Amino acid sequence: MLELLIRPALTELGAIIVAPDSVDGAWNGPQNERAVNALLDAALKTYSVDPQKVIVTGFSMGGAGTWHWASMFPERFSAAIPIAGRPTGSASAWRVPVFAVHSRNDEVVPIGPAQKRIEELKQRGRNAEMVVLTGIAHYETGRYVEGLRRAVPWLKELWK
Repeated sequence: MLELLIRPALTELGAIIVAPDSVDGAWNGPQNERAVNALLDAALKTYSVDPQKVIVTGFSMGGAGTWHWASMFPERFSAAIPIAGRPTGSASAWRVPVFAVHSRNDEVVPIGPAQKRIEELKQRGRNAEMVVLTGIAHYETGRYVEGLRRAVPWLKELWK
């Protein structure tokens, strides 16, 4: 995912990318939460990172993880960019600016829940945007690059 999608789309940010994998397939377990928080802490301690410019992003299950992490640990992230991910939790307590990328033709993770969540967040006055792609199936990961690349100017504006 890193080489196929994240790096090509976000390279101009000059980002340090940390790419954890979920243990046992669920991001919301205490083991995953401890491990990912420890990894983030280590990256922040090891590298020169502006804590106001830390984002969470991921594709598919990582997109669901993006929704989870931004919801559960909003103080850690300046933005969330879920890609082809199903939202978790509720919109009521959401605090993190979000830029979702999804395809209408995703046969694995339908676009409807993400569209609904973005609309709910907008109605609540939250910074929520969505790029809707067409003609891209779920497993055509590399074709999501252009949609994700559109998050770069959004991030730069957010970080002004």
